[in-house]
Formats: sequence, C-alpha cells, structure tokens
Amino acid sequence: MLSGLQQLHAYWGEAYVASEAEALLSRVHSFAASFGKACRDNEREDHMRKKRAEAKAAAAKRAQAKGPSRPSQAGAAKPAARAQPAARSAMGNIQMSLKRGEFEDMKKLQSELQTKIQSRRTYTAGAHGGR
Repeated sequence: MLSGLQQLHAYWGEAYVASEAEALLSRVHSFAASFGKACRDNEREDHMRKKRAEAKAAAAKRAQAKGPSRPSQAGAAKPAARAQPAARSAMGNIQMSLKRGEFEDMKKLQSELQTKIQSRRTYTAGAHGGR
C-alpha cells in the first residue's frame, strides 16, 4: 500500500512525504466522491432527457390519434386565463382576516396609524413654516 501511495504521488508529480499520506488519501477520497456524484448526475440527466422525449412522443401520438373534437377547435388557441387584479386579492385578504375575528385588531391598528400620520403632518407643517 505504501508503494501505491508513492506511485500516486509520482503520478501527480508531487514529491512523496510520508507525513502527508493521510492528506493524499483524503484528496483521493474527495475526488472519488465528487466524480461519483458527477457520474450519477449525468446518468440522471440522460434518463430524464429520454423520459421527456418519450413523453413528448406519446403526447404527439395521442394528439394525432385523437384529432380535434370540433372543426372550429383545430386552429383555435386556448383562452387566456383571467388575471386577478391585485386590489381584488388584497380585499379578499382583508375580508378573510375580518372573518377570522381580527376586526378589533384592525380598528386599533387603523387608529394608531391615523394618529401617527396626523402627528407627522403637524410636525412637518410646523417644521417647514406651515406650508
């Protein structure tokens, strides 16, 4: 085994130092683990690529066998999904929180914010000469 380590050092173009044998074994182990992971990743990618190609071919075969159900559907595109405006979803969030019984908390928060805004307005008006 010692001769194998010496040969490995020579193969890598390094001078053999007996005290660095464990470091060499650690590097070999790290390389082997990384190489194994890379091989596994490559195999997985090849497998997934084949699966995608098979699925695409099967879908094309099903579409060809099925054909359009109505003549007007042959060239028609799917209708676009209706976008929900942000305000509507925000109102839905508020309504759901009110349904959960957070109405009193919301009222307290609203009053706190109103007092803060009012105090900032008076402070700003006073600091800038009442503009």
